[in-house]
Amino acid sequence: MDGGRARGRGRGRGGRGGGGRRGHARTHISDEIRATLVDHVINHGLTMREAGQRVHPHLSRFTVASVIRTFRLENRMTRRPSGGGRQRLFTQQQELAVVDLVRADNAIRLHQLRRKILADRRVFSNIDHVSITTIRRILGKHSITMKQLYRVPFERNSDRVKGLRAEYVRRILAMDGAAQPHEYIFIDEAGFDLSKTRRRGRNVIGQRAIVHVPGQRGGNITLCKRALEEEIEKTKSVSDSLEKELENLQTKVFQLEAIHKEKEEVCNKLQFQCEESEQDAARHLQLNKKSEELLEQYRYEIQDVKLKHRKLRMRFENQLHQLIDQHKNLHYVFTPERLPDELKSVENTKSQLLAAEKLKLTQLHNLDEELEKMKNQKQAQEAAAETQE
Repeated sequence: MDGGRARGRGRGRGGRGGGGRRGHARTHISDEIRATLVDHVINHGLTMREAGQRVHPHLSRFTVASVIRTFRLENRMTRRPSGGGRQRLFTQQQELAVVDLVRADNAIRLHQLRRKILADRRVFSNIDHVSITTIRRILGKHSITMKQLYRVPFERNSDRVKGLRAEYVRRILAMDGAAQPHEYIFIDEAGFDLSKTRRRGRNVIGQRAIVHVPGQRGGNITLCKRALEEEIEKTKSVSDSLEKELENLQTKVFQLEAIHKEKEEVCNKLQFQCEESEQDAARHLQLNKKSEELLEQYRYEIQDVKLKHRKLRMRFENQLHQLIDQHKNLHYVFTPERLPDELKSVENTKSQLLAAEKLKLTQLHNLDEELEKMKNQKQAQEAAAETQE
């Protein structure tokens, strides 16, 4: 029960994924695969599907599109580091050491693994306490799942047993080629182990969980049976029918896997569309914010323009009041009652100005005559000086 469970929502009765069905395990892509996908798509111009199939046959184009989108938006090809308040309990080297312990003993239990971790103070010197859930999570992170143990007896693949098998085959072939026909009697030996043993273990996905056991252990009950050729033929026919059923089941499994892949692609497509819709919504929100900011700016500009127009109107009103006051003064000065007096004063000033003009003209005429006299005297002096020379 503590094997690698598929992470996902929808396990509860009221969950989003339906009644009690487990979600699909999320695919973890290493940084090397991400860099390879970016190189195929960006540098070599491959499509999303071609790049995914070239790197991994089961990598969908939606996953490749997510990697490329992350690279274009964030300029990042590595996985985002895990956040949170607590730090990691195990380092990368310690996690690999835990994986090596499981690979060395596929039948090891989680509490036994915890005891070994706490006892090893050379590699796990900083680990004083660790829970079984943490160990299970680390094993699932490194693709180590729970599976049925494959028991391999100690003597099965030894050199002595292999030699006995070869000798048995040679004897059978010699009997088949002899002139005298032989009738074979097979003795079937079945053993029942009375001791209880562990039947499930852990190992990396795609590899068997192997445990080495002796050929016979504990209290066994052995039964022997004489099997003739007819019974062997019957068993062969039964085995053939079982093989056919197995082939049919395998074809059904392949069909179900194809349906599962199609469903997964549809799910990835919907997820991709959801992400695009979220990005569109975020883009619309940004545009709305920008438009609101522009509206605020325009509102402030309109208020400034209104203030300027108000100031101009007030200035114009002040100038208008000043002009009105000046007009009032002019109206007071140029009234019909005061007009004869004003005309007399103007005529007096005019006569005064004319007399002053005549005086100035006479003065100018006198000055011109004096200047001519001075010029004549100067010319006479110059002529006298020349005659003397």
